[in-house]
Amino acid sequence: MIPKTVLTFLNKNRIKHEVVEHRTVFTALDKAATLHVDPGRVVKTVVFLAGKKHPFLVSVPASKHIDKARVKTAVNVWLRKRSQKPEKVVDFATEPWMKKNLPGDIGPTPPYPEVLRIPMLADNSLFKLPKLYLNGGDYEHSLLVNQAAFKKILGENFVKGPFAKGE
Repeated sequence: MIPKTVLTFLNKNRIKHEVVEHRTVFTALDKAATLHVDPGRVVKTVVFLAGKKHPFLVSVPASKHIDKARVKTAVNVWLRKRSQKPEKVVDFATEPWMKKNLPGDIGPTPPYPEVLRIPMLADNSLFKLPKLYLNGGDYEHSLLVNQAAFKKILGENFVKGPFAKGE
């Protein structure tokens, strides 16, 4: 079931979306295959931790891998702009951290920076397609949104950049 916090956010902000039910999937590529859509249209969202106290959401198309070096650079620029010290270690959040701090299942993290109160890095290529499939917060539901809705979900404070390898 999609977490109530996500649905409340979407409805309160009048964000147009379609809930797409599908078989249980554990990867974004599996979701694309299940839905019979191009993996570039499926958004993979991962949680990173800078040090031990700064979480970040990073979204790239399912068809691409995250460039951890670029993420680290962007995170440290973001921290410096807020007069915070850069972090030497910027890596994937652990499952125990995610279980304690995020709603929904571990893995299908919804890319909602306002709901999760976590800064967001979004890959440039996500803004080139008219419709995208987003994680809903569980393994059996996704949300289909258009580009305007995606931008509204991300809000004003996300960082757009080349966060996928090969860009």
